[in-house]
Amino acid sequence: MIQRPAPRLDQAGLRDGGEIVVDYLFHGEAGVAFDHLLYMISEPDLVLSAGTYAELARAGEMLELPEDALASIRRAAGG
Repeated sequence: MIQRPAPRLDQAGLRDGGEIVVDYLFHGEAGVAFDHLLYMISEPDLVLSAGTYAELARAGEMLELPEDALASIRRAAGG
């Protein structure tokens, strides 16, 4: 039996998001890859742990993105 993603994740851009991000990275488009990763997190309204959010913020800093680049990303309470 084929398992399908939850309905909120079962859409183009999310279902194949990992491949999209890798493809952008392969073509030297780290900023676009990061933007797509942010989309993949914010679209289904995922909540990140404090540690994962910190790693995402660090990547954003390395890409020299503005501080508000992660504004749409939710963190778990206490993080």
